[in-house]
Amino acid sequence: MYYHIVNVGFHHSHVLPPVTRFGAEKVVLVYSLRDPEYMSKKEAEKRIKESLKKAGELLKKNNVDCEKKELSGNFKRDYLTLRRIIKKGGSCVINVTGGRKITTLAMVYAAMAEFSSVAKIIYVVKGKIIELPKLVHEIDLTEGEKNVLRAVLEGYTTTSRIAVKLGKKESAVSRSLKLLERKKIIKRERKGKHTLIIPENIILG
Repeated sequence: MYYHIVNVGFHHSHVLPPVTRFGAEKVVLVYSLRDPEYMSKKEAEKRIKESLKKAGELLKKNNVDCEKKELSGNFKRDYLTLRRIIKKGGSCVINVTGGRKITTLAMVYAAMAEFSSVAKIIYVVKGKIIELPKLVHEIDLTEGEKNVLRAVLEGYTTTSRIAVKLGKKESAVSRSLKLLERKKIIKRERKGKHTLIIPENIILG
């Protein structure tokens, strides 16, 4: 079960579809009431609060625990706050669909910084869920992890094949795979009698 962090602004229709599809242990609705871009502060606050109320009611109907967290509207401060929320969640779905652009950017940066705690980064358009790739920084990986990950990205899907390609012992490759799996960079899928190693939705940076 995932810990969803959802950016909410004037709309709430993007909140429930990912919860229904992926499941949710908890949903944190993040929002900012500061410096509205297109209308008076009073009108913006009214619309955002209505949206939060409706999202909360929908989640309650679906027996999903919900928390609301107001952000400051300051990029650096919100980036740090969101990193703490992501760390606390452990296996997070980051929903960047709604809310203010500055909050969306803070969410994306926080998700990149805490990629090992992020399962998915998503955007919802007319009910359709688009999964965005996570950016994996090579600087965050050991040399062994980098080599194994490159082999997986090239299509080598078993420990034995990766070991042969790299000229390494299977035990060493297996250790690197376990670390990559723990960081949610790769996953294992059962195909008939075989378990295949495949990359998560990532971009290697």
